[in-house]
Amino acid sequence: MTKLQEAFQQYIARRDRLAHPDGNFDKGGRWYPSRSESQSCCRAIRQPSRAWPWSYMTHCRTKAHVANLYGVDPADFRIKR
Repeated sequence: MTKLQEAFQQYIARRDRLAHPDGNFDKGGRWYPSRSESQSCCRAIRQPSRAWPWSYMTHCRTKAHVANLYGVDPADFRIKR
């Protein structure tokens, strides 16, 4: 299986909530990605707060994040017909 295929499968699994990004919750219920999960794209995401505890979790399920995690181009996730 190629790296692109692995990335695409991981994206689908995360999108469908069959797989989850690696990270931890703090005492306030906010979720933060682990060091291995955190990528450069995460810097643009707002810090979690009690009102928005899932900001990183939501981002870590996106095509852009999973593509960065696997080192592939997110544009390659498009299905060509």
